[in-house]
Amino acid sequence: MSKKINFKNILIVSSAFALASCGALYTRMSKDDMDVKVEMSSTIWLEPVAPANQTLYIQMRNTSGNPLFGDLNKFIAGEFVTKGYRIETDPEKAHYIMQVNVRSAVLTSKKIDGQDSAVPGAVVGGVTGSALGKGSGQLVGMAAGAVVGGIASMAFDANTKDGYYDVSVDIRLGEKTKSTVSTSDIEFKRQGDTRSISTSKNETDRKYYTTVLRATSNMVNLTEQEGATAMKERISVSLSGLF
Repeated sequence: MSKKINFKNILIVSSAFALASCGALYTRMSKDDMDVKVEMSSTIWLEPVAPANQTLYIQMRNTSGNPLFGDLNKFIAGEFVTKGYRIETDPEKAHYIMQVNVRSAVLTSKKIDGQDSAVPGAVVGGVTGSALGKGSGQLVGMAAGAVVGGIASMAFDANTKDGYYDVSVDIRLGEKTKSTVSTSDIEFKRQGDTRSISTSKNETDRKYYTTVLRATSNMVNLTEQEGATAMKERISVSLSGLF
C-alpha cells in the first residue's frame, strides 16, 4: 500500500530549512572568493621619461616579522619587467629608486562560535522530527531532532572562519632630476634633561617622495599562504600604476 504524501509536512520542513540559512553558511557563501583592496595614502606624480631611462632599483625591507612578505620585491620587479622596465642592481645606474618596507602583515581569523545558527539548526531538527513523527512520537522526534540539528549547526560553524589580512607598506620613491636638489634634515635629540635640535643640508640629483600603501583581504577560511600571495600581487600592480 502506497504512503500518502503529506504536503503540509513538506512545507513545514522546507520553511524550517530556509529559516536556518544564516550564520556560517551565509558567511561561507558570501565570502567564498577573496576580496582584496589596496589604498595609497597619497598619490605620487612622476615625470615621464624616455624608454632608455625606464630603469628601476628596488631596496627591500621587511620589519613586519612575517617571512611570507620578504620576497615582495620579486613580485614588484616582475610587474615592472612586464611594463618594459629594466631592473638595476646598482642604484647609481637606475633612474628610479624604490625603497619598500613591509611594516606590518597580520592575518586574523574570526571563528564563528555557533550562536548564530545553533538556534535555527535546532528549529530545523525539531520541526523535521515533529513533522515526520506520528502521535506521541512527534514529541520525541521534535526533541531528538532539535538536539541533532543544533549540534550539526554548531559543528558547521566551528569549521568556518572569517579571515582578514591587513598589510601596511612604507614606500620611498626617488627619481633623477636634471638640476641639483637641496634637502634639509632635522634631528631631535634628548640626553637626560637636555634637548637639542640639529639640522643638516644635503645636495642630491634625486627628488624623493613618500607614501604608505595599505592592503586588506577577506575570505572565509583564508590561509596565510594564499592570502600573502594575493596581497603581494595586488600591491605590485598598485605600485606599477604610479609609472
